[in-house]
Amino acid sequence: MKKSFLLAATAMSALAFTSSANDTARFFRPQTVSFQYYQSHNDRWGNMNVEKYTYNADGSVASMDETGQKTVYTYNQDGNIARKEIFNIYSGATTPVTTKEYEYDPIIKDFVISETEYFYQGNTEPLYTTGNGTEITRNDAGNVTKVRTYNVSNGQKKYDDEQMTVAYGPDGKATTVTYEKLKTKNGQTITEIEEQWTDIVWDTTDGQILSMECDDINSDMYFSSNRVASATITSDDLPQPAAFTATYDGDSYHSLFMMGNDRICEIKFNCIEKFAPREEFDECWSYEAEKYEVEFDKDNGQYYIESRVSRKETNTADAFGFCLLNEVTTTEYKSSGNKTETEIQKTVVTYDDQYGYPIQAAKWEKDDSDRDFEPVSLYFFSDYINVDPAGMSAIQPDASDAPVEYFDLRGVRVKDPEGGVFIRRQGNATEKIFIR
Repeated sequence: MKKSFLLAATAMSALAFTSSANDTARFFRPQTVSFQYYQSHNDRWGNMNVEKYTYNADGSVASMDETGQKTVYTYNQDGNIARKEIFNIYSGATTPVTTKEYEYDPIIKDFVISETEYFYQGNTEPLYTTGNGTEITRNDAGNVTKVRTYNVSNGQKKYDDEQMTVAYGPDGKATTVTYEKLKTKNGQTITEIEEQWTDIVWDTTDGQILSMECDDINSDMYFSSNRVASATITSDDLPQPAAFTATYDGDSYHSLFMMGNDRICEIKFNCIEKFAPREEFDECWSYEAEKYEVEFDKDNGQYYIESRVSRKETNTADAFGFCLLNEVTTTEYKSSGNKTETEIQKTVVTYDDQYGYPIQAAKWEKDDSDRDFEPVSLYFFSDYINVDPAGMSAIQPDASDAPVEYFDLRGVRVKDPEGGVFIRRQGNATEKIFIR
């Protein structure tokens, strides 16, 4: 599924345009982004898409036009998107087709607690609304005591039948975290405990506990401000309580689940290198990890191995947030033999000779079955403007005197193109042309 340039595809938004980039280049933003995707099923490139951008004084995206639609962004005082309004450009409508509004937690300022979408369909008043959110309850000390999610339809809020509750001790640290299932019987709400963490010893905690999920290699719990050193876990999936322990060394950790003398889950995560957060990365590190996990069969009272996996992921990124190289090798250990798979993605970026900002990005990928890299996407960035609030460089790029360059649809530079479809670039302006 295609991601919008604003939030993901090129990691060039104001948030991802890091200060480690060239001092001049980091203040420039492209007003035009042209891109196409390779259709592997029929071995050809899809149509060229174009996005047009405007920016606020701080460099954040003010609006984006694409395929007959214009999206206008409004931000809150913390720099988070508060509203997205989508207009139909062709109809010239001044009333949006849809509007999305976002509310954020007052303490965890980048956590969305409410997302509401309004559908207008040519009317000045919305025909209907949908939405979802997370309701967070806190005590007088500001610590989270309950977390519950919900959905909204036409203004009617419907809560999910699960919730998480947290109890605290005299020292202000959580002593018990409970996942509960809520059921209604004879008009009464009945609470059933699905999982409970007790005897908690914290490595670190700030009381802003939103989840205790810990069986994933990249679980937020291991990298957040709420890291558990040890606890007892009681679950309706387990025949008896399990002991959880975890040790941390910077961004690396080792967690272990024991039920008596039985090891039911173990994760070893060793961070090789950590990057600043970027929109393009699902994981923002290079790492090696191993995970061993078993399941308990209630019918026969026995354990069986669900998975034993070793995984290594390496990343290389540039200062603008492009993932230049992502290589993932996974080995799954089975009784029938080990199975190793490797997937590699790379992005070849071309930078402007004068200012240093990206003007082209070609993404390629391969796996064990591929003899060579296959194309994925091709991006061109042009019409750059300077958004430096201090006016550090008032010079705007000028393409009128720049040499003309040609690229084929795989992004490979062509010296003397003959017969076919090519990308023509002059300075920061690009266009798709056909040469007979």
